Amino acid sequence: MIYKVNFLPPNLQREGNIDLRRLFLISGVTLIVTLLAISCGFLVINFFVMNNQLRGTQQQLAELAPVVDRVEKITSERKELEKTIDQYNFLLKRHVVWSDMFYDYNNISPVDLWLNSVELSYKPDLKVTIGSSPVITGKEEQKQSSLAGSGQSVDIQRPNQVDFKGASLTMSSIGVFINNLYQLPYFKEVKLIKASRESQGITFQITALLKDDL
Repeated sequence: MIYKVNFLPPNLQREGNIDLRRLFLISGVTLIVTLLAISCGFLVINFFVMNNQLRGTQQQLAELAPVVDRVEKITSERKELEKTIDQYNFLLKRHVVWSDMFYDYNNISPVDLWLNSVELSYKPDLKVTIGSSPVITGKEEQKQSSLAGSGQSVDIQRPNQVDFKGASLTMSSIGVFINNLYQLPYFKEVKLIKASRESQGITFQITALLKDDL
């Protein structure tokens, strides 16, 4: 039998005693350090992976940039085309075939009366008075001019007035022509604006207002 003799003082004799608190503390610190090291390694690896993905994405965006520009250009052209089509459809809805009207002018004109010009126009809040030209405030014209100058679309109004300028050999033929204009289904009012005798005959200007439902 072998005996072991410990000559250390009693306060230093630790043989056979385990310090659990110290053991847990060391184990906990070791575990925390290990987890931190693993986390740092994971973050570094994740950083490099994300950096590579970012570079790949940037390269793809650079390659797709011309395609995106073409798509945006096509989209812009499509919007402009749709706008043009809408304006065209708007004009079609308000379209009036004027050729029949001009044929009727020829049929109702006396033999000694001829027209030098026929002008269709839109005049807002128009009132026809005998012996004077129509007076129009400049607000509407200034508004249309400013819109046209700024590049904005201007609402195209349907003509509501027809001005006839011509000459006749007799005053009675002018009266017959005015009466015949009244008989046509296009006008709600016809007025003789002026008439003057010249070497070629009697020159005249007649203004007629078109019906709203035309």
